Formats: sequence, structure tokens, C-alpha cells
Amino acid sequence: MSFQPRLRPLSLAIASLFAVPAFAAPMPINFAQTGFSGLLRTPHAEVVNFGDITASYNVEDNIVYHRDHPSGIYQQGAHKTLLLGVGLLPSVEFAVQNTHKRFNGEGGYHGGAGSDLSYATKISSRYLFPDSPFSFAVGMQDITKRGDATFHQNHYAVASYRYGPLRFSLGGGSGDKKNQMGEDYLSGVFGGVEYQAFDWLQLVADHDGTGANVGLKLSSPQGWLPDRWRLDTVIQGYSNSETHNRDNGYAGVQLTIPLTSGTRSSVAEKQRAQARYGAKEPSGTPRSSVSPQSPPKPDKTRPAPNANATPNAESHYLSAVERGQLANGRSASPIQPNGAESSHSGSAIDVTERLLKALGDEGFENIRIQQHDGKLAVAAENNLYSWNEMDAIGAILAQISDIYADDFEFYLLNNRIPVMKIEGNGDGYAAFLGENHTVAEQQLSVQTFDVGREYGQVGWDSGYQYSGAWVPRINLAPNLRSTIGTEWGVFDYSLALGTNLVMDMWKGASVDVRHLLPVSASDDPKASNRPVAEHVSEIDRALIHQAVSLPYGVFTQFSAGLVYSDYFGVQNESKWQSPSGRHAFRFNGGYFEHRDLDYTMTPSLGYYRYARADWDWAFEAHTGEYLYGDSGYGVRSIHWFGDTQVSIEFNQTTSTFAGLYFSFPLGPQRNMRPRGFQVTGTDQWRWGYYTRADSGVNYLSPFSIQQLDLQHSIDRVYFNRDRLSPEYIRANVKRLRE
Repeated sequence: MSFQPRLRPLSLAIASLFAVPAFAAPMPINFAQTGFSGLLRTPHAEVVNFGDITASYNVEDNIVYHRDHPSGIYQQGAHKTLLLGVGLLPSVEFAVQNTHKRFNGEGGYHGGAGSDLSYATKISSRYLFPDSPFSFAVGMQDITKRGDATFHQNHYAVASYRYGPLRFSLGGGSGDKKNQMGEDYLSGVFGGVEYQAFDWLQLVADHDGTGANVGLKLSSPQGWLPDRWRLDTVIQGYSNSETHNRDNGYAGVQLTIPLTSGTRSSVAEKQRAQARYGAKEPSGTPRSSVSPQSPPKPDKTRPAPNANATPNAESHYLSAVERGQLANGRSASPIQPNGAESSHSGSAIDVTERLLKALGDEGFENIRIQQHDGKLAVAAENNLYSWNEMDAIGAILAQISDIYADDFEFYLLNNRIPVMKIEGNGDGYAAFLGENHTVAEQQLSVQTFDVGREYGQVGWDSGYQYSGAWVPRINLAPNLRSTIGTEWGVFDYSLALGTNLVMDMWKGASVDVRHLLPVSASDDPKASNRPVAEHVSEIDRALIHQAVSLPYGVFTQFSAGLVYSDYFGVQNESKWQSPSGRHAFRFNGGYFEHRDLDYTMTPSLGYYRYARADWDWAFEAHTGEYLYGDSGYGVRSIHWFGDTQVSIEFNQTTSTFAGLYFSFPLGPQRNMRPRGFQVTGTDQWRWGYYTRADSGVNYLSPFSIQQLDLQHSIDRVYFNRDRLSPEYIRANVKRLRE
């Protein structure tokens, strides 16, 4: 007797449980009321999509202030919630939560304006099993707190199952007796169900351990907002929670946006597609099947070279259009910059003049062009594209390939110091920019290690054209001092306009002066600089820098002058980076004396950085003495989304601190062309907060873990925000085409 006929229907039934029906529409990922993506008050097993950031604000009904509460216990009762969540890695979310009753008010522990700041994280199985209707996640809230300052701590595990328009979630966890949501919140079994009625409407019900909740979620229809942006509204209309003052409703609004767009970070975009759609990328997603190190393939749109034929000595000076004319049997005469035909058709002088004019008119500076060892050597400096040196490199290589067909070597300069060398072929790179852009047909050789030695061997016949020396550059950027989640209120700040004058002088030398102009400040008392020190109109930085590129890949910069308004002294920053760019060591130390007080700062920190450009990730560790004398160590997990950097940081000194920071350019991607002067934004603006993670109290510590981080630092001025490496070029080669 065979059991196969009986087993086949059973196996098909089991298999059907593991396949999402074809008619299932995507279900938005929203934040619950506190600390995690989920339903209304409970988590599900999904997370914020990789590379997305979600901001949420929830307002709860029946808010009772502590002075009116029968028990007089401040942390009990309903509250408002601010949430910020980031998809840092595929299937990993990190969230910051602030809960409060009043956004602002009388300061102090009993002033009614206090708030609580906490961090949460959740890890899902979705990335490992992208096509499964089942997903599993573990998470925790208030991960940095313990003792009396813990108001949202819990640990949980949850499983979700998707079937058509339904998603069922069931989990278990351990709560905390001081949890503002209630002692039984997420303690024991919890669960819920979501029903995606339309792409813009979701009906939700869950049980959080303290009671049942029912509500709905509304999402903005596709096409109403920019690509991958989404606006959501969450409404909880019913709750029978047993927690005092939590048996009520709440309403919230959430905005989700991508941290990167287009192909600004090909690695992040590919991983985002895998995290969101599974192993299959959505239709229309461009692919690059060959890396820039792959050997070039014959270009079908251009004549292949004949090894037995006498080469046309002039053809390698013609533009892409002119070379196409030669391929069709038509003659071409290079055009001189003034529009007249050249009497030296296709001469080296002609290509030098044309390329020099093209790069100079574009806005590049310190240009040098020279024939060297059968190649065209080109050097240029970028002060035009401030977001990423890749944009400038792509523009310069495009200009070279449009005018010159044969082998070239390009040197990227920063303040006349060579920092990168790229070797390629004009014809091959032009093909890469053409119709065959899905395959990188140009073999680019990229070098950042000890470039100065080879640059010095070129034997340049001329000086720098379109000189960038003595050109005043004014960088405008906001200067923000702020706190979040203190007893003075949710957000306290002092805002000023920073006007930074930078002027390069000779090779590696710059003058750097910044003025701060107060713009606005919160209305809390500023006694003892608490909660923040209010700005005054002043010059807070005036320095002279001298950078030097030394043999064996060592780079160093000395700085002298005024820092932090009142300190005079000197600083040295030195860096060594491995040939691939994967490893780097850095030192930052200085000596500064207060102009009025008998106080000296002697910061001295050593750093090690490990980078994986193919993962858009880096890890950095440091140890030593900080700016204000505390000693210890710290680590950072650095995540790149295009030109936006998100870092999770941990520091151990006299106390333990943890924080989340964002760094991104502010201002246009392409600056005004420098013509006697230049006004720009800033290449990097850093914003974020840290909190104490080692005790039951969370006092402000404004003088702890401070590092001497100058705008005119080695990484920002010379190393493309620590991204100038062969591995970074290879991982982001598609950006060269944009």
C-alpha cells in the first residue's frame, strides 16, 4: 500500500501556509505608541525598512499632571510620545523615544515639564527568510537605563504570520513594575491582528498584557509624496487597559523617508531591495554585473584597435563625437577653444588647452596637464562639489574621456596635496558613460596610498592653472546646542549662524576663522549653562593649519590658534590608511590654555577604524584623554546611506554613555564656481544625543567625552569624510555616472 496519495494533499496544505497569497498588498511598517514598530501598543516581527528613517508623534487622551494625580507619582499616567526610528541594517531597527506630559514648562523635577529619553532596538528574521510569510523578532526597550531612571524597560520575542491582507502576531515578554505603560505591559503573552483593507487603510486590534486596544491606520496614497516617502496617521479609538489613566485613545502622525535615494549608494540600495522585496529585486532596478576592476570589453560602438595597423597619431586627442565621425569614414578637426580650426589638428597642445578650459570653466582649481610616459597626466582640485568627492571625480573623468581617447592618469588634489590617483582609458570610460552603462567596461586603477611620490615623478612643466590659493571661501551652517528629554522640557536649545572663513594659502596651509551669530534660544533659565549654554556673538575659532603628506601613507596636520572661544594652543592630527582603505590609524592631540583661567586642556586620543565600503559600514574604536580631562575609551558603529552617516556610539569614562548621531551635508550638492570668492554650505553637519547608561540617575554631563573635532580636519578636508579609498570607489562606481 502506498501512502503517497494521502501525503501529497497534506504536504500541499502545509506548503500553502508558507506562501503569501499573490493578491497580498504590501503592508506599511508603522511605529506603535512606544519604542518599536508594531500594531497599536504591541510589537510585530517586522522592522523599519533598511535605509529608512521614521519620525512619529503621538498624543494621548486624558493626560493628568503629577500634581493632580492621587498618588502623586509623576511617572504614572498618560503621556505624549516622540519617536525616531532608523533601519540601520537589514532587519535591524534602532529607535529613540521621548515621553513627556508638557513640551515645555517650569524646569526642575517637580515642574511638570520633565521628560524621559530612552533607546530601543529590534532584530527580525525577515532578511534571512525574505519570502516566508513567517517572521520572528526579538527586542528590548530602555536598553541603556537601569535603576530609578527606567520607565519603559522590557524584553520581548514575537512571531508574525502574513496571510493575504492579514498579519497575525503573537509574543511574550518580561515587563517592569515602573513601566509607564503599566506593570503588566508586555509581561507574559501579548498579540494582535492587522487587516490591510486598502493600500491606504489598515484596521488593527491588539492586547498588550494590560488590556485590549482597537484602532486604524491611514497611509498616504502612492504618488502623493516623493519616491518612497510615506505619511501615516494612527488612531487608537478604544482601550480597556487596567493601567491607571491608560484606558483611553491616542492619535499619532508618522513620516517615513529614505536616507538615500536613486543610486547614491548602490550597496545600500541593493540591500534595501533585498530587505524589502526579498531575494528578487523589483523590476526596473539597475544592475551592475562587472566591477570597475574587470578587464574592459570591446566597444561595439567604436572601432576596435588594429594591432597590425599604424595608429592614427591624432585620434587619441579627438572627442567622443569626433572619434565617432572617424569611425564612419568622416574626417574631423579638433575645435580650438576660440572656435577656430587648429593648424595642429589633434596636437598635444590642442588637447591640453581644450581640457584646461573645460575643467576651468566647470569650476575646478589648481589644474595641471602633462604628457608623461605615454599617458596624459591630469591634476585638479575640487571645491565645487561639497557632498562627495565622487561627484567631482565623475565630472573630471567625463571631461577627460570626451577629449582624450587613450590612457590617462588623474590626480585628485586637496589644497594642492595629491590624495588619489586614478588610471584609465578615455575610450573605455566613454563607453562606460554611454549606452552600456549597466556594465562597467572601463578598468580603473585607483590608488590612495603614498600618491605624492608618483605625483612628484610626473615632471610637471607648468604651475597651477585656475589657482585656488588666496580665494576666500565662506561656509554657512547652523550651530546648534541642545538637549532632549530633561527636567527642563522635551527640547531646549540655542541656535546660532556659523560663518566660517577658510582660505588656502600655500600647499597644505589654510587659515580658518569662524564667527557665531545668535539666532534663537529656548526660554529656560541659563543658570550654570543649564540646560544649554546660550550663544553670544563672538569669534569662537581662529586657526592656521599646515598639512603635510609624508612617505609610506602617513598624513599629518598641525593647527595653532583659538578654539572654543577662550582657549589658545596647538593641535596635531595624524593618520595612516592602508592601501585598500580598509584599515586606518589616527592620532589627535593638543595643548590649550584658557585665556583668563588657570586651566589647561591636553586631549590625546588614539583611533583605529575598520571600514567595509561594500557594506556601507565602518567600526571605530578610540582610547585616551578627552578634551576636559576625563579618560576612557569609546566605540562607534558607522552606517552610510549615500552621504548621510548614522552612528551608534558608546563611551566609558567616569560614567557610561550611549548615543545616536546623524551627520549629513547642508547646502547645495554643487557649490557656486569659485571666481575670486566662494560661498558654500557645509560638507557635514552633525546632530544627535547621548544619555548615561550606568546608573539610576541621568544627570546632564556637558563636559564629558568631548573630542576636539575641527571642521578643517584631515578626514573632512583631505579624505572625503573618511571615504577616500580604492574600496569605496569600487563599491560606488555607479555614482561616477551621475
